[in-house]
Amino acid sequence: MEFSLFKGTLINFHKIIGTTILLLVVLRLGWRFYNAKPSNKEVPMSHRIVSGIIHALLYLLILWLPIQGMLLTWIGGYDVVVLGLYTLPKLVGENFAFYEEFKGYHYTFTLILSATFLIHLIGGLYHRFLADDKYGIWKRMSFKK
Repeated sequence: MEFSLFKGTLINFHKIIGTTILLLVVLRLGWRFYNAKPSNKEVPMSHRIVSGIIHALLYLLILWLPIQGMLLTWIGGYDVVVLGLYTLPKLVGENFAFYEEFKGYHYTFTLILSATFLIHLIGGLYHRFLADDKYGIWKRMSFKK
């Protein structure tokens, strides 16, 4: 996409969403740390192992992508604004030589996050429709209680 006012607006909106997601995930991890996790003893061990790997990877990527995006923004010579309100101090200086490489990393990690999310979604749908939610996984994932 050629640079334009519209592209700049989209990028700013993207940054606001990214920093918001980072804050929400940090709050979610805090909540998860201080609250008991439902028991999965009746779920087959293979499902528990895959679930643990997918959840760890999701959290890792959801935390890493906004941080990497902030680094990308700083080395590109721009400010990082949290929630569109507060400008963070620059933790790294401009470095245009690394900008394109960092942009490629950001894109690659976005693809990995998307694939991991799809695996998570497919797992939830499996429990809902193929396993008839016999372990209550879908019920815990959904908003309907």
